[in-house]
Amino acid sequence: MSEDRSSNGQKSWLGKLTQAFAHEP
Repeated sequence: MSEDRSSNGQKSWLGKLTQAFAHEP
């Protein structure tokens, strides 16, 4: 369960980073 939660958190910040980079010109 702990691992699953960690993965979720990582995916959250990772997704935000990916989106930020994708938005960058």
